[in-house]
Amino acid sequence: MKFLTIDELKNSDFVKMKNREKKRHILIATIVIILIIVLCLYFFPIPWNIDRKVSGIQYRNADTSGYYEKKAIHIKGNYKHYLFQNQEDIFTGNVIIDGYDTTKYEFRVFIDSKNKYSFGEIDSFGYSGPNDQFNVQTFGWVKSKPFLKEFSIHVAEPIGTDGNQWSGNKGLIIAAPASNRQEAITIEKSLDNS
Repeated sequence: MKFLTIDELKNSDFVKMKNREKKRHILIATIVIILIIVLCLYFFPIPWNIDRKVSGIQYRNADTSGYYEKKAIHIKGNYKHYLFQNQEDIFTGNVIIDGYDTTKYEFRVFIDSKNKYSFGEIDSFGYSGPNDQFNVQTFGWVKSKPFLKEFSIHVAEPIGTDGNQWSGNKGLIIAAPASNRQEAITIEKSLDNS
């Protein structure tokens, strides 16, 4: 029986075959892992926690008197962003606006990041009235760019006997981030033109 030297053993067909098999297994495992990651990124959103404070401006649409009021706004919640899928992003959380108690409640906004803006609703839910009835109070409707970088809220106000609505003629708008009326109007218009 002949024994092989170390150099002969390293160069043998058997060892070369085993090395090729190892490389093939590593390549297949790498491809499978990459495929799983890509599929996860496609089907599942990436969650982002948002906790920031911005200054906003409240003003009346089509008001020529120049009325505006500064508002401190605290955005806190979870933003889910889909990288590859043509699906709306989702913000669930609070947009707390000074002077409005109804904004303390959590709400959900669907943000169509593919079209660069969204339209969602801020509602507060609760029991009230003489029979402790469940009711929903709409604070307003939100338009936003992805990640709530710029947004406006059309504030619902009592109009006649129809309950809370928004008037395009003289409705109340809160836009952020803005430090003056003109910036707020520019943000509102940019969200309409997105």
